[in-house]
Amino acid sequence: MFYQNKCLKNTGLLLIYGSLLGLFTSCLFQEQAYVPLSADFIPSRTTIQVGDTVKFTNGSQVAASFLWDFKDGTQSTQANPQHVFGDTGRYAVTMVSTKRDKTTSDSMVKEVVVLPAPGQAQNTVLIEGNSEDKYGFRMTQLADGNLVLAGRQNLGNLQVIKTPDGATRVWETDLNNIARGQLFVEAVKELSDGSIVVVGHYFDLVGASDAFIVKLDADGKEAWRNKLATVDHEIYKDFVEGSQASVVVLASINQTQVQLNEYSSAGVLIRSKTFGETHVPASMLWDQNAKIIIAGTNLSSSNPFVLQLDSELTQEKLQDLGFDGEIFKIIQLTNGDLVVAGNQTIDSSRRAMIARVNVGSLATVWLTNPMAYSRKASEETFVDVVASGQNVFALGTHGNPLSGTDVLVCKYGQTNEAISLEMLSVFGGSQDEQGRQLLLSESTLFFIGETESFSNSFKAIYFVKLDLNLD
Repeated sequence: MFYQNKCLKNTGLLLIYGSLLGLFTSCLFQEQAYVPLSADFIPSRTTIQVGDTVKFTNGSQVAASFLWDFKDGTQSTQANPQHVFGDTGRYAVTMVSTKRDKTTSDSMVKEVVVLPAPGQAQNTVLIEGNSEDKYGFRMTQLADGNLVLAGRQNLGNLQVIKTPDGATRVWETDLNNIARGQLFVEAVKELSDGSIVVVGHYFDLVGASDAFIVKLDADGKEAWRNKLATVDHEIYKDFVEGSQASVVVLASINQTQVQLNEYSSAGVLIRSKTFGETHVPASMLWDQNAKIIIAGTNLSSSNPFVLQLDSELTQEKLQDLGFDGEIFKIIQLTNGDLVVAGNQTIDSSRRAMIARVNVGSLATVWLTNPMAYSRKASEETFVDVVASGQNVFALGTHGNPLSGTDVLVCKYGQTNEAISLEMLSVFGGSQDEQGRQLLLSESTLFFIGETESFSNSFKAIYFVKLDLNLD
């Protein structure tokens, strides 16, 4: 007889049911894998100009809400905001992302550098050629109120223009037989007898630099010329008027020595003296005590230096200043102190710099960099400086990856022994511009250089007139 075990049969059913129930329960109550919160975002650009829009793309994991702080007084709770910065600076943009539990959060910080946006000055004169480049190097104001502009056409054609406003010519002198290579004007000034002197340098056929000096009469006609052309590299950088209408010219020899050459009113070399061993001169002046003051850069120390001479060109002082940097211009304030302009290298980028030093001790009174915030995003240098009352104005170049090289003009205010930046303007366009000299005439500023943005397909002399508010 066959016997069926009903108990085992029921047990099997129970086992199957129990397994399915356990599997269902395990699936129902199993904890999901933990995903940590990680804040992250990407700005569309990290270097922009004032007025540009930056898009911020959020990359945070498992975040439910966001709080953005743009560090300019504004915030956003959008996941992917867009923002326009209204002023220059370096902004540490912060995003805080939070989970759904509203307690777990994480943050991310990324910097955005906002540079000044270039513009065009209202009072601009372009001196253009038909099919050649023109460069504006230097200018001076004459006793009769007119201006003299000194520049170059093509490679070696020296152009000197007398004008009341840049647009109208009283006379123009073109000297195309000074150099075969590139020619550069370093200084142009009027002497007490009404004549005009131009100094600079040019490259010869083998690539060496030779110095030149040209004297024009009051009508722009050449009176005489001379040159310094040896196996060395010579550059005439600046000059002052000496006794009996002589000209004391500052020369850089092989970028290592300072040389002073004095020419008579007829263009004859009277005397020559050399100073320093690792010194590159840049600018000179007669000070209030009838001393010749020369400023430049000491290559051995990477510091600016000041050389002081008496009227007989005897050295009285050769001293480094108490900071590093490269100097291109020196002026004297009404209180006797000196102001130098140039640049310093900070965080591997070149920063424009001006400094005031005591005329006696040469101790630093103040030193400032106008765009220190833009380190590694742009580079600047000052090439000229002028003063009016308690204000100091500096001219230079502003190089950046967005608009190339633009002209930089800064206005500073002095209070006792402190300095503050009051205004900063950048002039330029989509191509490159250069500002080379700044001139103050009562309540008007002029700068000269060259432009590619506002001319035809060739470079043009860029002559700009500004008021003391840089408009």
